[in-house]
Amino acid sequence: MDALKAIETRKSVRGYTGKKVEQEKLEALVKAGTGAPKFGNFHISVITKAELLKEIDEKALANMRAMGGFAKERAEIEGYHALYGAPVLFLISGPASPYSGVNAACAAANITVAATALDLASCYIGSAAVAFKDNPPLAKKAGIPEGFSPVCGVLIGYAGEDKFSQAPAFSVGVGYVQ
Repeated sequence: MDALKAIETRKSVRGYTGKKVEQEKLEALVKAGTGAPKFGNFHISVITKAELLKEIDEKALANMRAMGGFAKERAEIEGYHALYGAPVLFLISGPASPYSGVNAACAAANITVAATALDLASCYIGSAAVAFKDNPPLAKKAGIPEGFSPVCGVLIGYAGEDKFSQAPAFSVGVGYVQ
């Protein structure tokens, strides 16, 4: 699949099968993420360990409930899981820098588009980063370097039943200035 077709057909998937993602595909996604435009350092933790994914999911839910607002509402939906049952989490972290968010978002965008090109499902999420609030032991388990904090995550897997899809809530305006 060419890049423009992958961008056009990419969508956020919030439900996954249990099928394992092939190592070659994970390595291709790492290459896509590290090849993103960047202005500073970032780190990608590729998490496939089921017990750790479960711990991140549970901690994210607890912290989302404590946050209130949309996060709390989402976390309290029956059957909701912050990681949507994905078998892989690409957790992108960065140092305290005004550019870490941009660097992570660029890497995540590349990963989601590459996943589409590889016939994988993906979802860009902020809830994974919420799991690590005030939790250095969990950060260590996730391989986050010292001095770095999680910024965002990308879920990867094979598409399953999507129980939590959302209608697009945002519009994007375009203007040509000539």
